[in-house]
Amino acid sequence: RLLKIIEEPPENIYFIMITNSKSSVLDTIKSRLACSIITSKVQKESIGIEIEKINLKSLFEFVQQHKNTKASTMKQIIQEIAKDAIKSQKFNIDKSTLRLFEDSVKALDVGSTAPFVLTAVLLKLLARYNKNPNQKI
Repeated sequence: RLLKIIEEPPENIYFIMITNSKSSVLDTIKSRLACSIITSKVQKESIGIEIEKINLKSLFEFVQQHKNTKASTMKQIIQEIAKDAIKSQKFNIDKSTLRLFEDSVKALDVGSTAPFVLTAVLLKLLARYNKNPNQKI
């Protein structure tokens, strides 16, 4: 029924589908829609710490800056930290490190304080820092 409505929408009805990836839309739906690809170059806002240059001093200062940060904002910060760490390829990211990112968001959901969670994530990253980035994991 949905495919029929998409194929022959009622008068003055328009469907707008937004996705990060065109491939995530089923072919049966794509074939019934006129597709327009719109891209935007959103400049990423800095989270305030250069993950690839992390050290104890920058870690401590960053945690101090975020001692009163709300859990919802901290979740976004932790997600950005995870993305930056993976993209930098300067950390030995393993399953336990990935699990820590996931568990840190869960910990914030159940009431753990933002500074505690942030400290745990950053210390784990610091411990996983690869001093030789050319070294294969």
